[in-house]
Amino acid sequence: MIRPILNAEETIKGAKILVNQKPYFLYIEENGKRKKTETVAGYSYECVAIEKQFERFTVKIEHQKPLFSDSKVIPQNCLVEFLGLTGSTYVAGDSYKYVACSFKAEGIEVVDDEE
Repeated sequence: MIRPILNAEETIKGAKILVNQKPYFLYIEENGKRKKTETVAGYSYECVAIEKQFERFTVKIEHQKPLFSDSKVIPQNCLVEFLGLTGSTYVAGDSYKYVACSFKAEGIEVVDDEE
């Protein structure tokens, strides 16, 4: 199957504000069904793209340590940049099908807004 690869940097270019972070968990195959485990596979970071009319998007990063110790301590208007950002498209929806984007990165860092 041909899968389109999108230019993730261009898709969500510009300033990005971190809104939330939460863990995502490892799934295993058990009796032909996917089962969620208690093992944290990484963290997903929900952001808004300022130059894209504050559109929300989520980036997953596979690692055990979150950017902040608790999502409640994320500073207001926390600008971030993703390292090694990649994206892909997929078809989503049940009765109404649409094309959606998913993003992954190798890392995330807080950007000093005074640069």
